[in-house]
Amino acid sequence: MYLFKNKNEVHKFYQADNLNGELIPLEHKKLSPIKYEISQPAKKYVVFTDSYNKNWKLNNQQPTQLGPVNAYEFKEERILNYKRFRIYLVSYILSALAFAYLLVRLLRR
Repeated sequence: MYLFKNKNEVHKFYQADNLNGELIPLEHKKLSPIKYEISQPAKKYVVFTDSYNKNWKLNNQQPTQLGPVNAYEFKEERILNYKRFRIYLVSYILSALAFAYLLVRLLRR
């Protein structure tokens, strides 16, 4: 088994004037695992290189599938959010409450 290391810098965000053109790296800041802030792009499109998922929204804009990645037409909003996390968060909270309730009932026996 061989393991090769990519010596080239890999970016999470790129910008381009058209989706078939040259991709230029775009600076970003990871605010959380589900939220990124991108710097102001000079080009029309922003490309996010995580696997395509329609729940990644830039200004509530549904991504365009560009092969295996997400692409957005830039419209002033610089925060990219994973919108489905709120549904998961409610599920996690309900599960934790149910677990705590069962644990308390078990310890009172």
